[in-house]
Amino acid sequence: MVFKADDGIFGIDLVNVETVVPAVEFERVEPSELPFAGRLNYADKKLPLFDLNFALAGKPSRRMFGTRYIISKIKKNGADAEVAMIVESASHVAEFEDSEVSGNVGDAFRIGRSSRGELKIVGLESALGKSLEKYA
Repeated sequence: MVFKADDGIFGIDLVNVETVVPAVEFERVEPSELPFAGRLNYADKKLPLFDLNFALAGKPSRRMFGTRYIISKIKKNGADAEVAMIVESASHVAEFEDSEVSGNVGDAFRIGRSSRGELKIVGLESALGKSLEKYA
């Protein structure tokens, strides 16, 4: 799933994406620290919501037409955890052959390069770091 953060083009491996939903209101939790943004009511659950734009570019996401929430399953302490992430300008799915991706699963970033362009594939657990441990 491809999205923009600041001037960079990023992606999340589809094995980590459950679904993508439009940005709706969410419950803000005070006090909290970005990239944790609050809780999202989704499918009768309150998911921790993280601002991926802040985690990657140091700037809070802006509410715009392309802003979406990506619902994702990640590993937390060896177990599956479901989280939501705010991304700006979510646009499309990009496919890369294994030979077009450098780095290892679990790295903060892997690079996908092809004749179609380049993007940074985000390691969610690394990108969210201590915020994930504290709020998820």
